[in-house]
Amino acid sequence: MKYQGRIKLSEAEVNDIIATIWPRAIKEAPDVVKRAILICLQYRLNPLMKQLHLIPFKNKEESKKQGRTVYDWAVARGIQADRLLARRQGPFSYINNTPRKMTDDEQNEIFGKIDKANFHAIVKLRDPSTGAESTGYGHVANDAEIYGKEKGNTLANMAFIHAERQALDRLHPGDMPDDIMVVDERFINIPKVAQIPTTGAKVIDVPPEKKTTTQISEEKEPPPGEENHEPEDSLIAGMDKGWVQETLKAIHWSDETTKSWISSNLKVEATGDLYKDVLPRLNKEQAQRFTNEIQTKASQLPLIS
Repeated sequence: MKYQGRIKLSEAEVNDIIATIWPRAIKEAPDVVKRAILICLQYRLNPLMKQLHLIPFKNKEESKKQGRTVYDWAVARGIQADRLLARRQGPFSYINNTPRKMTDDEQNEIFGKIDKANFHAIVKLRDPSTGAESTGYGHVANDAEIYGKEKGNTLANMAFIHAERQALDRLHPGDMPDDIMVVDERFINIPKVAQIPTTGAKVIDVPPEKKTTTQISEEKEPPPGEENHEPEDSLIAGMDKGWVQETLKAIHWSDETTKSWISSNLKVEATGDLYKDVLPRLNKEQAQRFTNEIQTKASQLPLIS
């Protein structure tokens, strides 16, 4: 609970989360874990919000050789994380009835041929503040194995995600982490928040100075008075103020709408300024319910706006 809804996490806090969710990766892929931690710190991402993932892929050849299951680990980020990073640079909207499947004419115009073996998608975005537009293309083989199919994932959705990632990267070049696959976080499962420990866990120090990346160290609680606190104005009832503001903006909740929901659902006095008066009145349980509500709303945002 102490990490839910937080974006400005310290290195130790990111370590704590990753070591708990993916303990096997700590042992099997320390370099991949190191990269994941650095990405979280640089781009202010939180794995508990399904913004970044460590995904294991079974290495069939090595598994056969060693007589046990061997995984190759990879870093992935959720498409909502890409949208969040893009919104930090400015607003954007989806235009020309996209995302959608590319027509044969569009394929022929863009690629010079019509490909029937793959599902081709197109996404067009516009920044209303500058008028800048970008187009992204994505494709997935028609016979591809669809991850999360049992949960509702589709071939079209996978292609849409690839196309949107390219369009977002073109709209804000250099603002997205490179060489990291993007997934639809709706079809990725992570452990419940309650399973995150309140004490130290075996983690990897980043960046390592006197230790190797494969070395495991025991994280200790800081001495009293030396805790790594966030600046007082960045946290409200344990919630990251910046994340709350960005999420409310994304789901189009005004301050009055937010206060109305808090009053009706949490039975908390909602008079005064939202950030100075109302949110500070929430206790931990109420803050968690509020965080879950707006995070759920954000994850349900339609692809077309």
